[in-house]
Amino acid sequence: MKEVILNWTYYYDKIVCPDFVAEHLSDYQIKFDEWINQPENEERYLVKTEDGEEALCFNSDAFVDWLNECMIGNGEKAVYVQRDILKKGEMRFKLPTINF
Repeated sequence: MKEVILNWTYYYDKIVCPDFVAEHLSDYQIKFDEWINQPENEERYLVKTEDGEEALCFNSDAFVDWLNECMIGNGEKAVYVQRDILKKGEMRFKLPTINF
């Protein structure tokens, strides 16, 4: 298992996932982007903005749930979020990172 950072513009979440996910993180991010933009999936994450436009809104939990349910399976929680959320200025270590 490896630690990975998910960067959400204003904060970071650290997740723990199988080595094969961490080693191909950008591939999993691309697959997640394709999955969440499918009409049957995106409706769960659509919100209306103040001007009435619809936009996707999701966080680390959506990515972790997708990895567990769609990519890893077996009914196991192979990926989980470590809720010690870090502010950008506190980032003092190098871990694989993806940006949302």
